[in-house]
Amino acid sequence: MSKRKAPRDENFLIPSSSSQNSSQLSTQVLNEQNNVSSPKKKRFSQNYSDLSQLNDISSSKSLSNARPGVIEQVRLSNFKCHSELSFNLHPYINFILGRNGSGKSAVMDAIILCLGGKATSTGRQASAKTFIKTNCDKAELRVVIRNEGEEAYKSHLYGSKIIVERKISRDGSSQYKIMNEKNKLISNKKSELDSITEQFNIQVENPVCFLNQETSKHFLNSSNKSDKYKLFMKASQLESMRLLQEQIEQQRMISKNLIEEKEHYLPRLQEDLYQWEEKYKKCQSVEKLKQKQACLMQEFSWASVIRLEKNCEKNLKEKRQAEKMRDKYEEKINSLDSNHSQSNQEYEKIKSEITDLTQLAKLANQKQDQINITYRTANQNYKQTSMEIKKLNALIDKKRREQNEIKKKLNEEKQSSKADYESERLNKESKIEEIKKKLSDLNAIEKFKLEENKRYSFEIERHAKALTERKFDIDNQERLIRNMKNDIESLKNARNDQIYKFGDFMPNLVADIKRHYEMGKFREMPRGPIGMYIQPKSDEWSVAIESCLGPLLGSFVCGGYEDESLLQQLFFKHIKHVKKRPRIIVTDFKSHLHNTTRYRPEDTRYPTVYEMLNIKDTVIANTLIDHRRVESILLLPDRSTVRQVIEDSRDQNTNEAFSKNGDQFYSKPSFKMYACSFKEARIFIKDSERAIQHKQTEIDKIIKSITNANSELSSLKSQIDSNKQLKSQNDKQIDHMRREQLQLNHKLKEVESINIPEPVDIKVFEDEIEQLEEEVDAIRKQIDQVEENSVEKKTQFEQARAEMEKNELEMNEISQRIDQLKEKFNQFDKERSEYKDAVGYYKKLIVQLEPKLKETENSYNSSMEELDVKNFRNIKIFFFWAK
Repeated sequence: MSKRKAPRDENFLIPSSSSQNSSQLSTQVLNEQNNVSSPKKKRFSQNYSDLSQLNDISSSKSLSNARPGVIEQVRLSNFKCHSELSFNLHPYINFILGRNGSGKSAVMDAIILCLGGKATSTGRQASAKTFIKTNCDKAELRVVIRNEGEEAYKSHLYGSKIIVERKISRDGSSQYKIMNEKNKLISNKKSELDSITEQFNIQVENPVCFLNQETSKHFLNSSNKSDKYKLFMKASQLESMRLLQEQIEQQRMISKNLIEEKEHYLPRLQEDLYQWEEKYKKCQSVEKLKQKQACLMQEFSWASVIRLEKNCEKNLKEKRQAEKMRDKYEEKINSLDSNHSQSNQEYEKIKSEITDLTQLAKLANQKQDQINITYRTANQNYKQTSMEIKKLNALIDKKRREQNEIKKKLNEEKQSSKADYESERLNKESKIEEIKKKLSDLNAIEKFKLEENKRYSFEIERHAKALTERKFDIDNQERLIRNMKNDIESLKNARNDQIYKFGDFMPNLVADIKRHYEMGKFREMPRGPIGMYIQPKSDEWSVAIESCLGPLLGSFVCGGYEDESLLQQLFFKHIKHVKKRPRIIVTDFKSHLHNTTRYRPEDTRYPTVYEMLNIKDTVIANTLIDHRRVESILLLPDRSTVRQVIEDSRDQNTNEAFSKNGDQFYSKPSFKMYACSFKEARIFIKDSERAIQHKQTEIDKIIKSITNANSELSSLKSQIDSNKQLKSQNDKQIDHMRREQLQLNHKLKEVESINIPEPVDIKVFEDEIEQLEEEVDAIRKQIDQVEENSVEKKTQFEQARAEMEKNELEMNEISQRIDQLKEKFNQFDKERSEYKDAVGYYKKLIVQLEPKLKETENSYNSSMEELDVKNFRNIKIFFFWAK
């Protein structure tokens, strides 16, 4: 980048004195367009007082198809003559113009230093700290690189942009920050920056890519072809490769000469060695040999003593460590016992309280039964009284109607003394026959309509049941499609990282666990998911192994309860749904592998699950042995083999087996079999593309099935609507016929009630009217007595109802209290179960520790006895040789 002076014409901008920087840049954007009619090229220029004003122009002219690796933005702070400078760049060509000393070359120097270049590469300074602006403590550089397209670098991590920052301090130190498009720190290592520049082929040390002024001056001013050839060699990196080759060749020649020289001296050295050995043998005297023998014997004896002392110290240390572990386990058991005793008291208290409340509830139920009997009796008596009053009132109304009819007949008799009674009787009979015939026809039609309604109701119910079943099947199939789509998404993600098979949350979770371990928050690095540490040796057993291990494949293993608590917090942070959280297994992280030969089934013709697994970690292998007993589970080819091996076997270790299709079998005494719920492996998948295609085919089949089911649903709904419409029409017709029947029955009663009068005496009617009046008065007196009795029975009924409601309220309170206590009781019961498990676990550890403690103590005692014997013998030998 040359510092040529800008010509002073109207197309260039002279720097203004009102700029922020001490030395402002003058920038010019030149756009050249070819004009066919004119041989001259027109140049359009625009002047800007600061490089930061280029942002709008660069962004408006940037192209969407620019390649990755393009520098989009540069920002300088306290760098050389710039206090603060920030501007965007066009994806192809950018011109920066200005006077000498305005800071044009500083932009290129900043890019070289920010992208990992050395200070010497700029051709100006030997140290980066010399680029810091005067009277400033540090300089900051920032370069934004485009990261889009097929050749993008870790686009899932950085996004569409990579931001590189470098801070240079006055004391000579510098720091890199490599961030993604969201300004999130990804790395601060220069090796990562070197990988980025290598990916985008940005060669900051190459003079062709970054041509500074010194190199360009030397290149232009020099007429020596050798200098130009050297520049070519450096630009094409052939010079560095030539130097490296010469260095390798020189080192090879040195090594070759050294080997030849040493081989030349080798026969002479061997001859000298033989001569000196002969001379040594001749010069060696017997007395010296005896003295040496004595010294060697003493050294050997005391070396044995030292070895025994070390063994004693080692045994003593192991013994103390075992005793310490035993005391620790006993302290844990005592602590659990003390907590359990307190919990047990509370447990017994709650148990007794539940028993008392249960007894109270039983008494309250008995009392409630008695109250219910009293209530029903009072209610029945009250209703009987009310019914009796209604009957008496109805009887009064009937007597009144009879009285009115008699009065009416009396008036008619008074008006007409004689009438044609025979014609009236025949007319009455004909009307009755006509009404009865209509009623019979209506009854027959109603019966037919009711039968039709029964048939319609049966069809509606049958179709509704089929509709519900179809909807349930569609819901299941849609849920299956969602699960398959999630599996496909996991398989697609697993192309780059197999951990996605265990869930989309798993990569971030594992990275967070690793980060916490590096921070020292975990005592041991948790292992998980377990499926990432194992792999079947043969694909034919993938389904069987996955069916056998099941949820264990997604589980995690940690080395202590504190690590488990922290791991639970990380699960809560990354996994919102409780059901999706993996299982955590707490175990000792032992470096040695368990001995599996003891529990291996006797039938060696067929492999076990453990034998068909490649396990990368000893802790994972021991966990599978402890929690699933994989060393004793056989893998059998088919059911006939299962029947031969398991049912006829008397081996105690042959208890469980899996077939190739994942079916599970148990031996005596149950002989159970559980079919596998899946046909293909979901974790141990070799060909992800084939699995994705298979699942997509299954989804298409299910979608076709859903389409057919939806058409069946539409047909069923139309049939149901049609039957409902027909039933509704029948119901309307039945209601209309029943209203007609009521009208005809009423008319029939009216006609039947018509009496064909006979010539009677008027005094008879008057006597009947008087008799009916007396009967009405008697009924009214009876009503008064019944009403008095009804008030008393109503009072009894209200008292019984109030007592029943009060007792029900008490029973509800007792039941609520019992439910609360039962909840606490279940909680304490759970704690008691956990206490038993914990105590059993620690006692098991103590029992396992006791043989080791005894063995260590016996070894220590035997070593001490041997040490005493050795010391005594060595003292005797010492005095013997001393004499």
